[in-house]
Amino acid sequence: MEFIATLKRGRLIAHVTGLSMLAMIALIQPAHAYIDPGTASIILQAVIGAIAVTGLFFRATIARALRFLRIGKAKPATETDPGRAGPGTNNADGA
Repeated sequence: MEFIATLKRGRLIAHVTGLSMLAMIALIQPAHAYIDPGTASIILQAVIGAIAVTGLFFRATIARALRFLRIGKAKPATETDPGRAGPGTNNADGA
């Protein structure tokens, strides 16, 4: 019974939304607004920035997914020189 009530409520919301949008479109009036060149420049910068961030986000997300699935390139193993002791090693000769 709850499912049917949810469907009826969803249809009601859809009808109210549709009628509201139709009323807004029917009652449109000109705004008589002015956008100066500075505003257009800021909007252009925001669009370019959004495109750049979206590209970087998806590139990082795809790389993370490929690493998780072990499809991407493996990181090269760093080889240490056995003759050279690094910090934290117990090398008797201290070299």
